[in-house]
Amino acid sequence: MKESVYKDYEERSLFLNAETVVKVLGIALSTAYELMDEAR
Repeated sequence: MKESVYKDYEERSLFLNAETVVKVLGIALSTAYELMDEAR
């Protein structure tokens, strides 16, 4: 797993797109899309 590029919650926006989810969670883009799809 990659290390998150965000060190503080204040650095993030309220709404996250898939590319931002990848950076925040340190996961693959395909995994981000799977997680986002499960949330529906």
